[in-house]
Amino acid sequence: MDLKLFPPELLSRAVTVGSEVAWPAAVARDVVAHLQGADIAVLGVEVWMLEDAIPRVWGWSDYEVEFDGDWDRYVKATCAEAIAELQKEVPPEALVQLTIAEPPTSK
Repeated sequence: MDLKLFPPELLSRAVTVGSEVAWPAAVARDVVAHLQGADIAVLGVEVWMLEDAIPRVWGWSDYEVEFDGDWDRYVKATCAEAIAELQKEVPPEALVQLTIAEPPTSK
């Protein structure tokens, strides 16, 4: 994930685990909102619990949004699904890792 995609206020809350980046669950919705505004799709959500600085997957999304050629509609739909996933109850210390897709060059 290219960290240049994020403003300083979200970067300052990011947690790097190995080569991955995650955010506290309380911040994850703001991250998804930012990604949607930046025209980036959220393909999936993973919830992690850190155990001795090693992520243990606590849960994950299973939504699938079909891309029909309309990138704007796809971004809105994937971000809506991600937000719905983030409405679920998770432990307060959980971290959220997002799988994203940037727009095709010929959107």
